[in-house]
Amino acid sequence: MSAIRIVRGEYRGKTVKNQSFALVSGFQTGAKGGYVTVQNDGTFPNCPSTIRIRVDAITDYEMVSGNSVVANTPAPKAKVEAETEEQAMTRIRERFEILTEMSKACIGGDIRAMIVSGPPGVGKSYGVEQEIEKATLFDRLAGKRLRAEVVKGTASPIGLYQTLYKYSDENCVLVFDDCDSILLDDVCLNLLKGALDSSKKRKISWLSESSTLRREGIPDQFDFKGSVIFITNLKFDKMKSQKLRDHLDAL
Repeated sequence: MSAIRIVRGEYRGKTVKNQSFALVSGFQTGAKGGYVTVQNDGTFPNCPSTIRIRVDAITDYEMVSGNSVVANTPAPKAKVEAETEEQAMTRIRERFEILTEMSKACIGGDIRAMIVSGPPGVGKSYGVEQEIEKATLFDRLAGKRLRAEVVKGTASPIGLYQTLYKYSDENCVLVFDDCDSILLDDVCLNLLKGALDSSKKRKISWLSESSTLRREGIPDQFDFKGSVIFITNLKFDKMKSQKLRDHLDAL
């Protein structure tokens, strides 16, 4: 480490003259004039380990050993080795293997929800839909009602409520793929938060008058026991609306 000797200086009203210190950073100017930053070797008891000694000019101190330390010089950046093509392929494969395992856990009811976020065109939907097809294969062969559905496009709050009711059994899975309008609507977000609540019972209610629900025999409240997978291009941390960001953070 470099060392300097203060020819003329001052620290907290005390004169500093012909005293040597380990140099932290060289001459700088602040609101109260020039100063150098040095290590306090005990010369000033009950003071910080790093102190600023006031000097009028760079000529008020001299180097004793080492080189002058330039003020505010950033530390050299560590050299980052470029990722090879093989390493990139391994990283991507591992990421999609995790997506597959999480999809299976959601379909099996081990987790209540999964949100898959990322740029378009990277294959977010492909792996999830493959697992959904496997899970519903026997239902299709037997001509039974499918326990899972992939919903694409837009959805109104009442439409979301109907869909959640339809797939509310504990072995059901709903996949919302590119239904970003749901994430931008307060009512839809509240319905989703009810469906994915961490409490033992997840009760969803629709207390507004609705002839549609009456006509289809859908109750104004029910327990949701299924799982939800949401696939979106939105970056939650980049949302401009703080209110929406709070909802999304809750999800």
